[in-house]
Amino acid sequence: MARVLTPLEGHQEWEKIHQEEVAKKQAEALKIQKKNDQLHAHEEQRHLTTDTRIFDLPLGHYTKKDDLKDIAMCLGLELNGKNSELTSRIKAHLDTNPVLRVNECFCGLFEQRKRGRGSSEKQKEASIEPEEEEYEEEEGEEDLSGDDFLSEGEV
Repeated sequence: MARVLTPLEGHQEWEKIHQEEVAKKQAEALKIQKKNDQLHAHEEQRHLTTDTRIFDLPLGHYTKKDDLKDIAMCLGLELNGKNSELTSRIKAHLDTNPVLRVNECFCGLFEQRKRGRGSSEKQKEASIEPEEEEYEEEEGEEDLSGDDFLSEGEV
């Protein structure tokens, strides 16, 4: 079905389409501006906490790009690159500067935490053993009282 437009209707339709496009572009520009403001605020916060941030986990636990950038910023390294590049750059810096091991902000990055079930199983065994000993002692006490009961019943 074809539609015939008069010059006035065509101009009105063009104005409507043009206004929608302008509104869409303004919304996109506002969204980009908001995102840039958030990034700028985050960068400012990163700069402010450079001297006071304490990293208490080993380097392998920091997998988010923002965390790796925070570490790199505190060490004075470049912030660009992929996560693997940032991690290798940080490791190389930590290896070449062993004095950072005594710095309270970075000593956690050097620690190696044990993984696996071995340590948790040992903790469970340690917590179970005293309870079993207490239970065995209670059983022994019950046996004595049971013997007394039988001897009284026999008499």
